[in-house]
Amino acid sequence: MVVRFLVCAIAGGIVIFVLGFLIYGLALAGWIQANTVQYPGLILDPPNFVALAISNIVWAGMIAFVADNWANARNFGAGMKVGGILMFFSAMAVNLQNTAFMNIFENMLVPVVDVAGVTFMGVFAGGVIGFILGKMTK
Repeated sequence: MVVRFLVCAIAGGIVIFVLGFLIYGLALAGWIQANTVQYPGLILDPPNFVALAISNIVWAGMIAFVADNWANARNFGAGMKVGGILMFFSAMAVNLQNTAFMNIFENMLVPVVDVAGVTFMGVFAGGVIGFILGKMTK
């Protein structure tokens, strides 16, 4: 069980890392920067990739834990559902909390787009996790 969890968390973390780079590093980087309030020192350039990689593994670990222990997701489709639901609610909570306590968004479209991006990453990470769980379950 521990090995299965670690394999799923690492594989899902890789999916989140790659999709995050494509979505936030390439496709939306300029738009997000233009629609975020800029404070000196707010954005690390370059980012701390070690912390980012660990964060992605932790997010994927949440999906893997729920998919394996509670949702019994053992295929790509079932994993997609678990990953999408968990990441949607997580992204909503984080973005609403940021909106409540910080002045960082120029408009409310930024958190909406972020929720969509994070949910998309969760769907595919969850799919990979569900697929792996199906292959590693006896």
